[in-house]
Amino acid sequence: MATLPVVVVPIFGPVIGGLIINNASWRWIFWVNTPICLAAIVLAWRYMAADPPSPEIGSFDLVGLLVLAPGLALIIDGLSRASGHGGFVTAGAIAPLLAGVAFTAGFVLHALPRRETPLINLRVLRVRSYAASVGVFFLAGLSLYGPLLLLGLYYQQVQDRSVLATGLLLAPQGLGSLLPRTTVGKLTDQIGARPIVVTGLLLTALGTLPFAYALPSTSEWLLAVALFVRGAGLGSVSIAAMASGFRDLQADEVPDASSTTRILQQIGGSFGTAVLAVILARDAQRGVSLEVRIGMADGCVERSGAASCPGSAASRSSRRLWPATWRPGVGGKDAGLGARPLAERSRGRLG
Repeated sequence: MATLPVVVVPIFGPVIGGLIINNASWRWIFWVNTPICLAAIVLAWRYMAADPPSPEIGSFDLVGLLVLAPGLALIIDGLSRASGHGGFVTAGAIAPLLAGVAFTAGFVLHALPRRETPLINLRVLRVRSYAASVGVFFLAGLSLYGPLLLLGLYYQQVQDRSVLATGLLLAPQGLGSLLPRTTVGKLTDQIGARPIVVTGLLLTALGTLPFAYALPSTSEWLLAVALFVRGAGLGSVSIAAMASGFRDLQADEVPDASSTTRILQQIGGSFGTAVLAVILARDAQRGVSLEVRIGMADGCVERSGAASCPGSAASRSSRRLWPATWRPGVGGKDAGLGARPLAERSRGRLG
């Protein structure tokens, strides 16, 4: 049950987000968190046990919070800035990345020798099975939340789907992650976590592969099956890693290990999203630059910088050089980035 929210969010999150953008301003994507947080506060206050403070826990690690929080934020900020012109070689990207690494290293030096409980208890990583589980959870967060960015862009920009339709088309991944919940735990006890994790990773790769070759006309049902398989693979990996990682921990280490696992999974998701955004932006910039050079050679360039003049050599060359799944500046249903602003299609057709 502890992992149920992680499974449910990929099902309902994109659908609810599509409903909000379709019927209200995109700003409500952020405002909607306010009533959710208020409801969580009320539920926590009324139903969570009021455990007495333990003298063994010690004081709150304020220094750790002040060092780790900005460190992680600076790393993500540096990765996002690397998507601009110049990539990682610009001062705007290198400076926050180096500062973030320095802050994070400072937290490690602060947390390891600390006798009282640090913000994240890194000493639990001495348990080999738990350390491996944390690594798997970090990669699972990267594999789950990072590709959601690209999958959403594929359905909206390449297949010309509305925001609501995109949310519905992404739901099979969450449904697939529900499939192994009743069997993977028992199988982990019987045969161990390693074969289940390896099988789950293979299923995840198998479910992701069709999107590498997807075209604007690719069947929705085929992609839905691929997402279902992908979700089943990610769900199997998460459940097996959770069961294996906590097996060798002492009872008093479980609370620290649980919070550490969840934090690193969220960091993996943020890291994956940032890295894929950098790759996507850099790829789009190279494509637009290439089309500009082709268009200038042909003597016909639009104000937007993409090759124009249908039927010209520049337009024909750009269509040959860019795959149908990702073609900046070329309009129509086969368009990729730059075909139409994302806001224009957010209230588009459902199918």
